[in-house]
Formats: sequence, C-alpha cells, structure tokens
Amino acid sequence: MWRWLLGFAVILGALIGIFLGALNPDPVTLELVFVQWTASLGAVVALSACAGLVIGLVFAATFMVFRSRSRRTVPARTPEASKSLTDA
Repeated sequence: MWRWLLGFAVILGALIGIFLGALNPDPVTLELVFVQWTASLGAVVALSACAGLVIGLVFAATFMVFRSRSRRTVPARTPEASKSLTDA
C-alpha cells in the first residue's frame, strides 16, 4: 500500500515540476552574497517550495522530539498530590 502512495506522490511531483517548468520558462538571475545564479523561474519556484518543505519538516520533527521529551520529564500526579489543603 505504501509503495503505491509513494509512487503516486513521485509521479504527482514530477507532473507539477513539468507544469512549473513549462509555464514559467523565463530566466531569472539570483544574486546572493557571493554567488550569482541564472535559472528558469519554474526551477526557482520548485526549488524554493522544496526548501520550504524540508525546513518545515525539520522544524516539525524538532518540535515533536522536544515535546515528547518534556512530557517524559514531568512527573505524573498522584491522587494525594492533587488534593488541595482545604480538602482535609
């Protein structure tokens, strides 16, 4: 089942990439601090989308790891500890 979903995702991504490349063939020059790079607009859009996806997945995984660690370090409440002083 997972192989079919992965294959479908790869084919869908390839089709989206082809459409981006075909609809945005204009050359774009990226001028970063030390690098000047010329590519098609479709490639730049696809690259930025992939970079955003990877960065988002890394942040989500980091958040999930820290959240699970913080849950493990908090001690569980016992019934005696949850009683207030006025209940006695």
